[in-house]
Amino acid sequence: MKNYNDEKSKVSFFKSKDEYGGPGTFLRKLSGWLDKNNFNYDIYPEQKSKNILIISSSKKIIFLIFKKLCGYRIIQRLDGYLWDHQYQNNKNIFYKYILINFLMNFIRKYIANVVIYQSNYLKNEWEKKYSKVKNYKVILNGTDNLFYLKKNKKKSKKFKLVCVEGTVQENFYTFNLVKSLALVAEKNTNIENFEIYGKYPEKYKKKLSRYVKTNFKGIVQKDKILQIYNKEKIIFFVLEQYPACPNSVIEALASDNIVLGFNNGSLLEMLQYKIFLINFDKLKKMKNFFYVLNNVQKKIEYTMNNYDVLKNQLKKISKKFRIDKMGKKYLKVFNN
Repeated sequence: MKNYNDEKSKVSFFKSKDEYGGPGTFLRKLSGWLDKNNFNYDIYPEQKSKNILIISSSKKIIFLIFKKLCGYRIIQRLDGYLWDHQYQNNKNIFYKYILINFLMNFIRKYIANVVIYQSNYLKNEWEKKYSKVKNYKVILNGTDNLFYLKKNKKKSKKFKLVCVEGTVQENFYTFNLVKSLALVAEKNTNIENFEIYGKYPEKYKKKLSRYVKTNFKGIVQKDKILQIYNKEKIIFFVLEQYPACPNSVIEALASDNIVLGFNNGSLLEMLQYKIFLINFDKLKKMKNFFYVLNNVQKKIEYTMNNYDVLKNQLKKISKKFRIDKMGKKYLKVFNN
């Protein structure tokens, strides 16, 4: 194995790899690969490196400007900009999200030496909403496929619906979708269970309980992720409306599961086939619960009837999300 351990290769992470959600998952996967390849890195506030990796945003704007003026190289790995505050009746969240979007774009445009987008969809969205930047890379997320295929799955005659999110979005789109998935699972005798993992507000849980039975499993612990995919015939559904390049989707693919979701966001770029996506071009339609229910029901029934064929299509796709591929691309950025 090649040894990348030299002074030019070093990088400082500006966030802890123990952080919850997508950024923490990404850093754990990247740092794990770097460890295997004897690549030195450190974590703020050590900063022994001339490369500083920012995940999305930071309030420490003055600090970053100072570091850049001192010759440090700022690398920003971007998430999608926040949008669902427009549909929440919460002024605190509204102004908080506006500030976060502003900080992300300010770092992207004026501070970062290199911007890393997680998908081409994400690059296009940032450029469409704000403007282009000269120095950028598109690097898809990755995972250790062999780690997820090690698990011996229990045989099952029935299907299981699974949703895994860091934080489930608080909007009527997601509410109607979760309600539809729960109702489909409840009525269809070929589905044995529907499980949701991630943070979800209690008020939404109570509201959903008036209509359907839901199985909220809470936050997924890092060492428990394989237990979610311990059975055959799992259908993974992406709740997020505009996903950047979710680690949860890549893990579900690596575990040999079928993934369904929206045609919005990066999923078409990731999954390549429209057959796995529900066509929600007009989000306003999702206010209509019966419209959502009808589309979700059709997509799940089609998937169950053609499960083996669809699963074989996705097996080929999962190979493009190898951790080696992602890690080597990040090394090129760090070493440039």
